[in-house]
Amino acid sequence: MKTVDSLMKAWLRHRDALVSLVEATPEGSQDYTPWDGAWTYAQLTLHIVGVGEWFVNAVVTGQLAKPTLAVQVNSMEQLREVVRETTKRTIDIYKTVTDEQLAAEVNTSSAFEYNLSGLQMIEAMREHEIHHKGQLFVYARLCGVVNPPFYVRRSE
Repeated sequence: MKTVDSLMKAWLRHRDALVSLVEATPEGSQDYTPWDGAWTYAQLTLHIVGVGEWFVNAVVTGQLAKPTLAVQVNSMEQLREVVRETTKRTIDIYKTVTDEQLAAEVNTSSAFEYNLSGLQMIEAMREHEIHHKGQLFVYARLCGVVNPPFYVRRSE
């Protein structure tokens, strides 16, 4: 089985790219939406980071509770701060995950019709983040970001 450390490092390479992308996005872009009815840049970003924290917390508690990140932002700087804070909290929670929790079943009945193992939750969280990060790249390009950071290599 993959180790918690290797799983977290794989996720962080993508989260670091997300943080860099949000840092590079111009002020005023938080309200950008590519079409009527689409999430704004801020809503999509908050969804990504909120689900990450939600899923990792579920692995630790064994229960997928309702999401708790209900934040409104009025500027890109506020959004950047929420992303940084949520990322730090998620890392702190992630560091407490054990191999036993990865193997254990998580009660996900609040959101899904079936339960998942902790490992499946971690993998789903990473895949979810990659999926929506791709959408956010398009938003960012349309907001004027040139050469967005697709992947960040962390120094160990």
